[in-house]
Amino acid sequence: MKITQLKAFHALAVTGGFTRAAELLHVTQPAVTTQLKSLEHDYGVELIKRNGHELSLSDIGEHLFGITTHLFGLLEAAQEVLDNASELRGGQLRIAADSPFFIMDLLANYKTLYPQMAVTVEMGSASQCQEWLRNNTVDVAVLTVVDLPVDLHAEPFSRLELMLLVRKDHAWADSASIRLRKLKDVSMILREPTSITRDIFVRSMSAVDMTPNVALELHSQVAVREAVAAGLGLAVELDGGFANDPRLRLIRIRDCSISGKEYVACHRNRATLRKIISFFELAKVVAPTLPRAERLK
Repeated sequence: MKITQLKAFHALAVTGGFTRAAELLHVTQPAVTTQLKSLEHDYGVELIKRNGHELSLSDIGEHLFGITTHLFGLLEAAQEVLDNASELRGGQLRIAADSPFFIMDLLANYKTLYPQMAVTVEMGSASQCQEWLRNNTVDVAVLTVVDLPVDLHAEPFSRLELMLLVRKDHAWADSASIRLRKLKDVSMILREPTSITRDIFVRSMSAVDMTPNVALELHSQVAVREAVAAGLGLAVELDGGFANDPRLRLIRIRDCSISGKEYVACHRNRATLRKIISFFELAKVVAPTLPRAERLK
């Protein structure tokens, strides 16, 4: 077994395609193909299933991917020690976030403290951010979860309340807060089922023996806001992620039994990397400046 063979396989598993794997490794596409074929031939196994242009991992491929993710994570940690990256005078920090509203203060402060570090940001859902951490696609993530997965190391820095989003001309627009039961039978505009905001709302409703009346399902919070502004229904949003919009009002739901928590997270296997520790430390300092964020003691 050669390390180049494992690198080719791992790049394919991460990217899902020969072209992107070659770009990741800075080699040609035929080189990736050759390395994978030789690895499969040497051990008489199928690691990557091919269905036209679609690639997927075989059962043994899934098992090997778990090992190579851990292996290359350890190699990166060793490289960082050897390069004296503990002083953060170079290298790269890859960040994922499920909302742009919580990450920008952290980015600005991190770049000020460590100007020589290259920083990249991937935006996605909370579930995508978790998968990127597990696959070593990113180093750290800023994301909202209710129940923290055991394979992630995370520290909370704010609590996010569930809020009701209404049009400015709605009868409740001037209310400081409402009770959850007032939303019984109200037409609601919700995100997709994997949304953390939706999950909190549905679980809170279930706790008082109610089921949301879902009038419309949309796959982005921007689309949800536009739908509310168009009068298609009401929506929920986590406090702190709302950009001021003169068409809309945000009202506190004062009796929700569940709240979201904003976390800085990484994979447990990588929690001792200096660049990751530095980001966690900075989050503790920056957290109180976040909009309406309540610092978790």
